[in-house]
Amino acid sequence: MQNDYFANENQIVSTCFLKKGFSVLINRTDSLAQQEEITLSDLTNRKLLIWDSAFISPIIENLKLQLSKIQSPFSIESCADYFQLITQVRVESYTGIIPSIMFDRCNQDLSYVPLVYSQKIEYCANYLQKNCDNDSIQKSLQVIKKAIAITQAKW
Repeated sequence: MQNDYFANENQIVSTCFLKKGFSVLINRTDSLAQQEEITLSDLTNRKLLIWDSAFISPIIENLKLQLSKIQSPFSIESCADYFQLITQVRVESYTGIIPSIMFDRCNQDLSYVPLVYSQKIEYCANYLQKNCDNDSIQKSLQVIKKAIAITQAKW
């Protein structure tokens, strides 16, 4: 489970919209591209490039730790730029690991294979408890839920 940065803040409410895992980003010609899912041990002896945002994400740090247990930590790098990451995967220098929501259906030369990993990233909205009944907040939450449902239908 991802760390809740507001766990001790009783004035803040969180609405979780989505929990998603990770995908392995690889060339369609890679042998792993034929698998329905990829385990951490399938990634042994590969140069890995893991998407990581500008802030430290406990769930991604934990993923890196788990991967470093099965291979050299020097073969694991982070990248905050998605386009740089896919470029490195395209030239076959790396195997990429990205949050599953970054899946791009239009990408014809790369495969996105689900990674077997128990932890999920939670995508939430946080707001002040005193604003729970605020009409604008509630409408905004409904719009976000609808947008996510429309996007998920295209996955």
